[in-house]
Amino acid sequence: MQINRLDLVYSLFSIVNQNKTDDPDYVLAKYFLEHYTELSKLNIHEVAADCYVSRSSVRRFCQQIGYDNFKDLKDEFREFDYQYNYFMKLTDRDNYREWLAGELAKMVNELNQRMDTSEVDRIVERIHDSENVVFLSSYSSILFLMEFQRPLILSGKLVRVMTDTNMDIDFLLSLGENDYVMTVSATGNFARAVMPVITQLKAYKALMTTARISELEVPYDKVYHLSANDYSNVKSVYSKYGMEYVFDNLYSTYVRRYGTIIKNTK
Repeated sequence: MQINRLDLVYSLFSIVNQNKTDDPDYVLAKYFLEHYTELSKLNIHEVAADCYVSRSSVRRFCQQIGYDNFKDLKDEFREFDYQYNYFMKLTDRDNYREWLAGELAKMVNELNQRMDTSEVDRIVERIHDSENVVFLSSYSSILFLMEFQRPLILSGKLVRVMTDTNMDIDFLLSLGENDYVMTVSATGNFARAVMPVITQLKAYKALMTTARISELEVPYDKVYHLSANDYSNVKSVYSKYGMEYVFDNLYSTYVRRYGTIIKNTK
């Protein structure tokens, strides 16, 4: 799986959110989002006609977001369909609020045991002491990582966040033993995609995940499992809420331990 092919739907929404409505990229992204359940029945001629663009424009669009051709894109939508159906099974229940509250309580309890104070302290210390710190994640995880990244600068620490859409492989390969790379991959899909790069890195490497796939753990110096259960390739409360909970605790610990460069002027 190519790194830049992950999170197709997020990529399409990004194009919709960032382009004008008369832009061909906007038109195609919007069309694919609105017709994804019908894509298996469509061909490139129909898409081009419906969107008032050329077939070459459709092909260029597919290549722009990481696919060789339109058929390749259709195949990826089938994978999203599987994940969507799983998510609906997860949320489509009469007692959803009560179920979710119970699952969140169990999640917090387990995370507090797995990521106890000493474990969090070790991660925070490595972030502080490492010359370069890079977090790798899929596009879907970038928001909570940026919420961790931005305020850290107030403590004098600059960390980088790279996703499947902006992976600087040359920079990663230049890192050494005093640098720290953490792959954040809730379901394991991103970890699998980035594995060929990870195996080449000389930096200290950590993986944070809810997946339990032994082959993905091989190139890492440390693996943080957020749950005793295996949530490979599926959505869960751990992937949706657990990662953010962990990184909020990491930031709080970092600030309390190392302070900020901003003086309180009260």
